[in-house]
Amino acid sequence: MDNETLQLAKQNFDLIKSALSDLNQDYREIEDEFALCFNLIDENVCNTNILIKILPDQKLIKVMGRLDIDISKDKNNILALAIATSHLNFLYTDGSWDFSYHDNYIGVRLTTNYWDSLLSKDVIKNILSLAVGMIDDDALDLVEINSGNLSIKDFLKKYD
Repeated sequence: MDNETLQLAKQNFDLIKSALSDLNQDYREIEDEFALCFNLIDENVCNTNILIKILPDQKLIKVMGRLDIDISKDKNNILALAIATSHLNFLYTDGSWDFSYHDNYIGVRLTTNYWDSLLSKDVIKNILSLAVGMIDDDALDLVEINSGNLSIKDFLKKYD
């Protein structure tokens, strides 16, 4: 990795840390990577583990929010989660829901690139706001589908 690429990644990473400080959000840096993580605590739904990572060679910032739940072993619930996450993805222009039964993973993903540019704190805050908004809007339904308390039919009725 050339020095210019490394410097740009470092500057954008410092902006991310500064934006989180502005939001009074505690975080933990992951050593030897341009990455940090923090938890969103929601006693009514589930906790979400947020990872923000810079991929310097791709000049990309990736935000991932993993819901802290165990995916149901019930095949009907698994199919319903796959349908629900796919359906939700059509509602968003930025960001997406990811679902993997094999990895026991359901979460949000947002990315933005910074080719030859330094992002602003407002852009960083917007990306985080989008991720948190998706979690606020959709996590409860996904948790309810996973537990069998919300049918896919009732979920889809909400969006008719």
